[in-house]
Parts: sequence; structure tokens; C-alpha cells
Amino acid sequence: MMLHVQKLNEIDQILDYFQIIEAIIPVNGNEYISLYAARLLRSPNSTPNQTFELYKFIKDMYKVRNDIMHGRVNEVLSRKTKESQRIDIYKLRHIAYSLACLNIMNDQLKDAATRLALGETVQLAREYETDQQEWMKRRISAVTRNANTVFW
Repeated sequence: MMLHVQKLNEIDQILDYFQIIEAIIPVNGNEYISLYAARLLRSPNSTPNQTFELYKFIKDMYKVRNDIMHGRVNEVLSRKTKESQRIDIYKLRHIAYSLACLNIMNDQLKDAATRLALGETVQLAREYETDQQEWMKRRISAVTRNANTVFW
């Protein structure tokens, strides 16, 4: 019974996370949303196939979401899935969080995602700097900027 309740909770979270993702990447179809999300989240340090694996994961979670939305909740609850297709709510949460951060830092992501998917170069401000020196410059700038700020 406890496992059933946990799965229902995960189902609820899946719907919430995809609502966030769909708001951030306003394109039609799970194929495009999965492609754009994976491409936006690709870091300069990504290993080979890492972006493709992320794309497949988002597509798999989208299939679960679509099954839920089309009334196949019992199938989702009783489904015996392969290890690679298991619901990983923590990974999906991190995807939604990272896309939200990218959206805040870069404004609209749809055009950037389209350009990236077409192979063009787009510089995105990222939540985590890959260059240590750049990270230190941003950190020092933030500390200096907030030096005279008093919080009550």
C-alpha cells in the first residue's frame, strides 16, 4: 500500500514538473520539448551521448505523463518497467529546476533552444560556471555588490 501511495505522489509531481517545463519551453509536442530541454541543459563539459541519454529520459517521462493525462493511471501504477525507464522523480525535478534557472538567467529560451538544435552557437548564462576564474569573478562581484546591504 505504501508503494502505491508513493507512486501516486510521484505521478502528481510528474504532472507539476512537466507543467513547469512546458511553460519554460513553449513548443508543441513532447518530441520538441524533450529535444529542446536536453539541448538547453547540455553543458560544454558533457560527455558523448550524455545529451542523447537526457533526451531519452525526458521522452520516457513524457510517455508516463501522457499515459496519466489520457486516463491510463492504473497502467502506470501497475507497469513493470525496465530499469532504464523507471521514474526518477529527483532527476526530473533537477531538470525542471535547471531549466527554470536558465529561463530566469536568459529570458526566453525558445529561440535559443531552436538555434542550438539547428547547430548554431548560443552563449547561455548558466547556473554553474564551467570556468573557475569566471566563477570567482562573479562571486567577488556579488560579494562587493552586497557588501553594504543590511538584512533585518
